[in-house]
Amino acid sequence: MKVGKAIYNILSQSTDVQSNFPFNTTDYAPTGTELVSNPNFTETGSELVTDGDFSSGANWYEGTGCTISGNQGIFTAATSGSGFTGNNDNAAICVVGKSYKVTYTIDSITSGSVRLRHPFTGTYYDDTSSFPLNVTEYVVADDTDIYIQNSGTTTATISNISVKELGEDWTLGTGWSIGEDKAVCDGSQTTYSGLIQNSVFTSTKSYKLTFDITSNQENFAFWVNGSQIIFTAALSDGSKEYYFTASASGSAYFEATASFIGTITNITVQEMILTKIFPELAPPDIDAPYIVYSVVSNSPSETKNANGDIDTANIEVYGFQDTYNKAVDLGVSVRAALDRKTGTYNTIQIQSTNYVNEQMDVNEAR
Repeated sequence: MKVGKAIYNILSQSTDVQSNFPFNTTDYAPTGTELVSNPNFTETGSELVTDGDFSSGANWYEGTGCTISGNQGIFTAATSGSGFTGNNDNAAICVVGKSYKVTYTIDSITSGSVRLRHPFTGTYYDDTSSFPLNVTEYVVADDTDIYIQNSGTTTATISNISVKELGEDWTLGTGWSIGEDKAVCDGSQTTYSGLIQNSVFTSTKSYKLTFDITSNQENFAFWVNGSQIIFTAALSDGSKEYYFTASASGSAYFEATASFIGTITNITVQEMILTKIFPELAPPDIDAPYIVYSVVSNSPSETKNANGDIDTANIEVYGFQDTYNKAVDLGVSVRAALDRKTGTYNTIQIQSTNYVNEQMDVNEAR
């Protein structure tokens, strides 16, 4: 059992503090329930290609030297620039500007080369590759067609074409697209541009936010429904972690300035909740996480002939968790809830709360 202990000096009346200690019991440890969907941008939409396995061939336009047979698209000495277009019925497959994951199999190439082209720019593969070759490309559409094209006089076979939209549950602003397991900001935005997920936060509740970022260290911010939570002009590469209380309900919103270029992924948001908070002793059968607090001393303020109205109570707060990282999270959350807090809690007026120190111990028995 990992035990984190923190000491606070609370300036108030000690009798009231001991009987009515001002914990807000909704602000302490991550629930473990992830509030962001598709946090690493790997989720895809439904299949957009009809007859991607070439089982009928009815939905493909076949270029010169191209035929469909045996669940394959076949290039037979096809002239350069020929290929297969996936909207023979003139129905749009893609939406211009949206991100897609495109996969297909090159079963063989004996001459020439094959690539995914218009509306995408893909890599050419030729007879030096090992076959069958499963190709995956992350692309942004600049047209509504899918086109598998050859170069040179090509003899080859392809199969299993799939196109699925990326960015499920996210709204992408100008300059943002979805790459392999990440959102990408390419700097083409001319003003603040966002990466949004709707209805994540609730006003007055506390949260832990984490994400991984690569950055050119230009301006980048995180907002909750119009309230800025973090902002920096030099956000370095790596994993980031923030604790905050939402001042409004609504969307998660990452925002980049016109000069920002980078990627973001592995976004997690968890509400901070703990109701297991006990004075002096915890029940013997309680499971982590939980908190125990104790008033260990009290120093009244004195006047010439009497004690004053203000006392300084010394409080120890013990946070119990079953791993080191969770214990650190719990300690950070308790500090965020208590340190430098003033105001009236449960009718008790607190003039100030001062964080003193902390330590980490291992309780082998628990």
